[in-house]
Amino acid sequence: MIAGLMKRRIDPLWEHAASPLIGIGMTPNQVTSGGLVLVALSCAAYVYHQSTLAFGLCLALAFTFDALDVAVARRRHMSTKAGGYFDAMADRYQELAVFAAIGWVADLWAIAMIAFAGGILTSYAKARTAIEIPIENQAWPDVLRTDGAPGVHLRAIGRRRNRDRHGRHFALDSHGRVRALRTAGKRHSAATDQSRICDAQTSGREAAMRR
Repeated sequence: MIAGLMKRRIDPLWEHAASPLIGIGMTPNQVTSGGLVLVALSCAAYVYHQSTLAFGLCLALAFTFDALDVAVARRRHMSTKAGGYFDAMADRYQELAVFAAIGWVADLWAIAMIAFAGGILTSYAKARTAIEIPIENQAWPDVLRTDGAPGVHLRAIGRRRNRDRHGRHFALDSHGRVRALRTAGKRHSAATDQSRICDAQTSGREAAMRR
């Protein structure tokens, strides 16, 4: 109830904020792509200046811009399953960029990226696709278990006093996480193709009904 009330109050604000983007003809996917670029630039700048305050402010602006893609899609009636999947995957890549930047500044960037990406990308791609369209569990192997792995492992970032101990801990499961990262790209491509097929089938049925 409370969530629904907040949504009714907040959604009009997002739609109003999206008006300039709609005015210049931006599509939801363009907004999503723009948000991804802004986050990437913020992370790159953080690696250079290493100011936590500036990094936080830049990310706040970038994520606010990225959040407008839903409002643009709603107002322009351009919501699609493929667009929803693209938005979700772009969000994960934004998180990867953020963790990579933090890992770089904390002198554990490579380990942070492998641990985070290998732990969630494959399982998340499977779960997100299952929400959009029916899929079978076959051909979506669980390469490794991730029982709280990303959150637990990434606590090591920045703890330089325990670098050796944490480094060994990360190395124990890095091989499996690299395998998971390799399969993530394949799963992403397959899921995108399935989403596009589903959208085409839906459009065909709607066209047939209008006839």
